[in-house]
Amino acid sequence: MKRLIYLIPVLLLFTSCLNDKGEVCTNLDIVINHKVGGDALQYNMYNYTNAAGNLYEVTALRYYLTNFVFHNSDGSQYANNGIYYVDANDAGTTTIKITEMPAGNYNGISFKLGLTPAQNITNSLPNITVNNNMAWPDQMGGGYHFMKFEGHFTSGSGQADGFAIHLGTDVALVNIHLDQLFETKEQTTTLNLSMNLNEWFTNPTTFDLDSLSYTMGNPSGMALVAANGADVFTIE
Repeated sequence: MKRLIYLIPVLLLFTSCLNDKGEVCTNLDIVINHKVGGDALQYNMYNYTNAAGNLYEVTALRYYLTNFVFHNSDGSQYANNGIYYVDANDAGTTTIKITEMPAGNYNGISFKLGLTPAQNITNSLPNITVNNNMAWPDQMGGGYHFMKFEGHFTSGSGQADGFAIHLGTDVALVNIHLDQLFETKEQTTTLNLSMNLNEWFTNPTTFDLDSLSYTMGNPSGMALVAANGADVFTIE
């Protein structure tokens, strides 16, 4: 999988890693898992039922995570402005590598699903297939899709139908904050982050695919899904 990552040059020392502020630093591997309820996501399987009672299967899940901020217990913060492309069908997990992060005790992380207005500009990302496939039509504002969540569901009439929960434009930027104590040490630390797909369909609003199965071009529908997305991730 190709992914755009901004990296800070690493200074290798015989004793320990120090960043440009003289702080002991570490590398953090964020391992992303995708689940529905408590079960690992399986593609192309009618295994899942959401809060609206829709029976559904997943055929694609792709999105960007950006603007990670790590909140230290002493009140300081470490920000990483990388743009990370995630494909849930890429061997089941994705690992985001954060380099030269200050070692210490942290009590939470913040990040966004999607691109900020400064990042969400047509052709601003490298001209590679994964980014080109996430392009948002210029006639609808340009920039990029923040998420493509696609599949099929059984409608209220009992017929199989397709759905495409696409997020894009400023109205659909998802802000996420997770309170969790964790420690980073001099060696590489691993943090497990899980997305529960069922949470896109509930809290604060139940999202019924029978009422809206294609969100692109529907700002109010995208805003509803984005609000539900605030708690789709948990740290395990």
